[in-house]
Amino acid sequence: MKMRFPWRSLALCCAAPGRRASSSVPEGIQSFVPASSTIDAHALEQLQSFLSRATRLFVITGAGLSTESGIPDYRSEGVGLYARTDRRPMQYAEYIRSAKSRQRYWARNYMGWPQFSSHQPNSAHLALQQWEEQGKVHWLVTQNVDALHSKAGHQGLTELHGCAHRVLCLGCGAMSPREDLQKRFKALNPSWGVQAGSVAPDGDVFIEDEQVLHFRVPSCKDCGGILKPEVTFFGDTVNRRTVQFVHERLAESDAVLVAGSSLQVYSGYRFLLAAADQKIPVAILNIGSTRADHLAEFRVSARCGEKMSATRYRRFLKLCEEWPRDESKKGRDLGTFLRQRVALAFREGENTQLSDPEKCDQMYESLARINTNIYRERFPRTRDTSFTGVTVEECRMLLATGSMQQMDEEKKGLWKTLTERFSTKPEDVTPEKVPENK
Repeated sequence: MKMRFPWRSLALCCAAPGRRASSSVPEGIQSFVPASSTIDAHALEQLQSFLSRATRLFVITGAGLSTESGIPDYRSEGVGLYARTDRRPMQYAEYIRSAKSRQRYWARNYMGWPQFSSHQPNSAHLALQQWEEQGKVHWLVTQNVDALHSKAGHQGLTELHGCAHRVLCLGCGAMSPREDLQKRFKALNPSWGVQAGSVAPDGDVFIEDEQVLHFRVPSCKDCGGILKPEVTFFGDTVNRRTVQFVHERLAESDAVLVAGSSLQVYSGYRFLLAAADQKIPVAILNIGSTRADHLAEFRVSARCGEKMSATRYRRFLKLCEEWPRDESKKGRDLGTFLRQRVALAFREGENTQLSDPEKCDQMYESLARINTNIYRERFPRTRDTSFTGVTVEECRMLLATGSMQQMDEEKKGLWKTLTERFSTKPEDVTPEKVPENK
């Protein structure tokens, strides 16, 4: 069957200035999401067509993809770090030559780490992982250092600027987890603590210089060398082998999608120049203009992670219907797949999320029993199946989109049975808690 990819979950998360970010974004996160205007339906259809034609998609992501996870970017108008403060990121040369600069950097990073490391992928990260799982994405290159693509489960991934979750020794090259360094910081500074400000895109927080005078910074356990986050600081260069590797993946691709990046930094922009030289079509999904607009086939101004559209839900329902006809696919596999998709939907901020985790568990258990029985009646040869994901997806669509008029009589009958057994109404639920993917 022809697959329609859940492009709107990505497209509605990266929009031109005009309207404030949707209230569906949690208030604490909304302050980092730039203003967005009404999305042009024609542009979104262009994007759907572009993605449908691509068979080996090369994706470049930037900070705009992570703002809805609560991580600010640097350059967004009105809400980026540069617009809100006079703070500037650490320069590589300053970090290397100044012990005081390293002390200040690590003190701020130490205070900001618990919050920075707790951020989770949003619907855009999860949608891209789904595209990879379905064979649509050939390779993904991110300019972000937040590890959110890795947390989302993406495999074909290059972290162009490194990852803040790793620490590098500049002396011997040893690599270690950032969490291990946090423990060493605590051991060396047991009574140190200050009132810190908000977290920056690179994970540190604002602390006055006099507050860091007594903060102790550990050295490499192996050689006593200087420790540095395994990220590319401003003024540093990306490893040549990494750049060459990415160029090779680009050459294997048949389309390029830029999501959430202005491409102001040359390290990412160079791949758009290479794509143009190789006549590889480019689409850009970003709030506002980018450095590569003149190289793109078209550009969509939109946030990458707003509500999923009815198109997405219809695709899942169609998949549910057609899957059993292919005897090479097992019901358990479909259940696992849809359960993951349901988890993605819940994390997206829909107004049907349950506020009580216990009720979430009860919902899963109840719908698992109902839907498994109904499914076995419809497809008696299918054994050992549990389609909790299908049922939750159906009920979520019913409660969140009111799309009953779009369904045929068979689906309406199934949904009536489900909703009679599970009668939660939209006004009874709030978007505060997220059920885990069991």
